[in-house]
Amino acid sequence: MNITCINGDQTDHVNASDRALQYGDGLFETIVIREGEIQFWKQHIQRLKKGCQRLGINNVDYARLTAEAEQLCCNQSDAILKIIISRGITDRGYRFNTNENKSLATRILSLHKLPSYPQSHYDRGINLRLCQLEMGLNPTLAGIKHLNRLEQVMARNEWQDETIFEGLMRDHHQNIIEGTMSNFFIVKNDRLLTANLSYCGVAGIVRQLIIDDKIGHQLPIEITQICEQQLISADEVFICNSVIGIMPVKTFSQQTYGLGPVTKLIMRQYEDFVRQTNNCGF
Repeated sequence: MNITCINGDQTDHVNASDRALQYGDGLFETIVIREGEIQFWKQHIQRLKKGCQRLGINNVDYARLTAEAEQLCCNQSDAILKIIISRGITDRGYRFNTNENKSLATRILSLHKLPSYPQSHYDRGINLRLCQLEMGLNPTLAGIKHLNRLEQVMARNEWQDETIFEGLMRDHHQNIIEGTMSNFFIVKNDRLLTANLSYCGVAGIVRQLIIDDKIGHQLPIEITQICEQQLISADEVFICNSVIGIMPVKTFSQQTYGLGPVTKLIMRQYEDFVRQTNNCGF
């Protein structure tokens, strides 16, 4: 299943002058459709709007975007909806046209097969590794899901071992920021700790739900700098994103963790939240 819609037309051809292709000038969201419902539509669109505001992409027709997503997803049971917003087609050069009437944002929506993961990943946990590539610091781009993902591409291709599910990435201060495709939390002394994303990294949807206590853990949370030793000495570790949900970590750097009570609680509360929430935000 690969269906692509560009500016309302079912096609997979992008203009070669589009700034997404020329400069990576845009943002994207990856959204789960499960049992015919789009999960966390409101949260994804809020993050998309925040990213567009940060980048000065002020010419997005969100009403059309929503209508196109609804039409594309209406007959889907389980799938992934990917949304890409590009600043649009402009003349060559880094400077973009601030006249919105001359340059309209490009809307790219595509449907993909929903990935499935072994139940053992949730029952017993996954294996993590530490990536060597260091993330650059840029507070202007920190938190948003912009199209420049070369750091993640390079980091993910550091390993081919199928027993390693995810790799954690550091900045040049050796603070662990995130996984190549996920955020992470550690549990220590009945406290939740997660990385500070003020200078780099993606502020994930599920990460924010946990921070906002929408998933009912009722534990104190600290957003802070986290080093490798803190991860090794943690009581529990888990990763999260809106596609995988929440996965416990089994091993990291020769350290073994059990599926602890806090992670179990958050996994259970997350599943309850997904079931109880009206996820179709149209």
